[in-house]
Amino acid sequence: MSIAIVPPAPSTLIDLIDRSRVRDAVAVVGFALLTAVAAQISIPLGFTPVPLTGQTFAVLLAGGVLGSRRGGLSMLLYVALGAIGLPFYADGAGGWTAATGATAGYLVGFIVAAIVVGLMAEHGQDRKLSTSIPAFIAGTMIIYTIGAGWLAYDLVSRVQSHSVSHRSWSATCSRRSSPARCCPQRGVSSTTPADSRRRVTQPVESGQDQPIEPEFVGRGTRFIVVEERPT
Repeated sequence: MSIAIVPPAPSTLIDLIDRSRVRDAVAVVGFALLTAVAAQISIPLGFTPVPLTGQTFAVLLAGGVLGSRRGGLSMLLYVALGAIGLPFYADGAGGWTAATGATAGYLVGFIVAAIVVGLMAEHGQDRKLSTSIPAFIAGTMIIYTIGAGWLAYDLVSRVQSHSVSHRSWSATCSRRSSPARCCPQRGVSSTTPADSRRRVTQPVESGQDQPIEPEFVGRGTRFIVVEERPT
């Protein structure tokens, strides 16, 4: 006669409460809201567009208390609620642009970190201070590694895009056969197409204003192509 030994299911702090779907739903939603509140604790940093927030603590706590599956779902819910427009991100930001912008890597890192910390908690690493600290350090490293990696990629992409735009304008100016020149934008308050036909004036050496008219204005550049007209 053989006896099958079934290992106990992984347990975390949430399992101290009797298991039920209502318990799991409340816990997942509750930690998503807790992360949204913690995100509003923000300390701006001058060397990066990403502020220091209380989200990291909430993410690690969600993984440690809820476990990998529920912790990951909680962070996924948090990211989704912010992406649809709720002001859940740092400084009350929200929307698809914020979810896919420079901080997108950190949002993905929240989900991964909650899962990893949850797995470590399910294996008992949340029972002692000596084992829980490495788990929290691992979660923090995951968040900042993914976040910083995406931030670097986003910044490089923006610089390359700006460089391509600038070279395109230089080529446009060099190919023009009419008496036109490229000059720093003056007198135009923005670079939207609505302003592309606004008449402006530019000081000349005689001390009088010479009317000029922009022929084309490109979004995201400081240069316009203008053509001088006799007064």
